[in-house]
Amino acid sequence: MILQKIKTLLNNNWASANTGNRTPEINEIFNVKRIDISQSGNDLILIDELTRVVQDNGSGATSKRISTVITIDTRTYSRDQLILIRNEIERILNTNQVDPFGDQTYSVSDITDEKDLSDTMIKLFRYQINIKFEQFNVDV
Repeated sequence: MILQKIKTLLNNNWASANTGNRTPEINEIFNVKRIDISQSGNDLILIDELTRVVQDNGSGATSKRISTVITIDTRTYSRDQLILIRNEIERILNTNQVDPFGDQTYSVSDITDEKDLSDTMIKLFRYQINIKFEQFNVDV
């Protein structure tokens, strides 16, 4: 459910003018059988749920705090394009930090970790961004 919401958030807010007039293919990782961007020539963004933690909210057993960490993995064949894609993802996430999906499901989102996973030997440029989405006062 949250992966589809992130995919929709990125697709609906993507400004291709910020990424060299290119819009990447955005997909949940479990929908992709083989990753080969050299065939399509398209940039690729894969999203996946890393963790989901349910904790007491400090107000007893009547409500919980739910934290879900999502990873966004970008792939392209140009370092310059990779930077543009990363900046566009961060722009979208920062713009939609509070109530990111506009439906009051998640209260806030924060970028928690970023890694450059590029392999310059094969000219595959990858960047991974982890984002924590939190729900507060969820009734149990």
